[in-house]
Amino acid sequence: MHDRLAEILDEEVIGEVTQVGNVFFDVGLGRVCLDRLDPRRVEDYVARLRKAFGAIDVEDHLHLTDPDEIVRGMVGVTLRPAPGRSPYLLQITSRPVLAYYEQRFMLEPGVLGDLMGTLCNGVAHLVRSGEAPLGILGGCDGILEQHRNHLDAVIKAAVNGEAYDVQPDLEQMLERTREAWRLIPFPLRQKLRPLSTVKTDRIAPHDPVLRRTVLLATNLVDGKITYQYIHQHNPLEEYEQVLTWMTEVHQAMMRTYPPPLFAAAMARASSVERLMDYFPGFRRIAGDVLEGEDA
Repeated sequence: MHDRLAEILDEEVIGEVTQVGNVFFDVGLGRVCLDRLDPRRVEDYVARLRKAFGAIDVEDHLHLTDPDEIVRGMVGVTLRPAPGRSPYLLQITSRPVLAYYEQRFMLEPGVLGDLMGTLCNGVAHLVRSGEAPLGILGGCDGILEQHRNHLDAVIKAAVNGEAYDVQPDLEQMLERTREAWRLIPFPLRQKLRPLSTVKTDRIAPHDPVLRRTVLLATNLVDGKITYQYIHQHNPLEEYEQVLTWMTEVHQAMMRTYPPPLFAAAMARASSVERLMDYFPGFRRIAGDVLEGEDA
């Protein structure tokens, strides 16, 4: 699916690959990152997808001129490749936006979060749904106001095609976000997903196109790459045989470099650096490593 969309959009689509039984699938989340966050280009991509797939669901969170929104700078397009198949989500966004929302940090020993999962889909959602004590005791209004101010700077950088260092923003918000997390009633906290990830059992068809497949494992504490391998598929190889070998290596990586202090993946990407740009959860965690976990 990643490769099919890349051909439709004439733009690299990056996403993970997985094996179920003897069959390969794309994990149902792919991303396109624009050098400049241009609404006209987004509209063009959505129009191409609608022409190719017919009925699609578009979740527009671009909001380039609306500083009151807490989710901005991205458009999600949900595709259904075939009846009965899992939906596939294509996100159209930019590197600064993803870095801000998905750079990981420690909420408590052994628990990682990011702003999209912990704040936007977690704390803010609970406050909106009527958890008033959380809003008052956790100082959520102040956190969200701080978030909106940071996000406004991120959006401006994305629109102008500029780089943006999210680390100072995240470190500034970290302690208050942890405090709000601790104040969430435990039964509610158990139901939340502090990381904005898509489960790997949400799968879509995989196209055996002769692109690059990347293996990557990183240490989230120091940000160092612990393993990387880039394979350029070619017409002379047994495609499924190569991907089977890469899957075995990926599984070994998962055992050797387990979460939460490591991250590992097998994905369609032109380079390791680009994979880390599109999925910032592979980069070094922001802030300190909380006691209780070995680094």
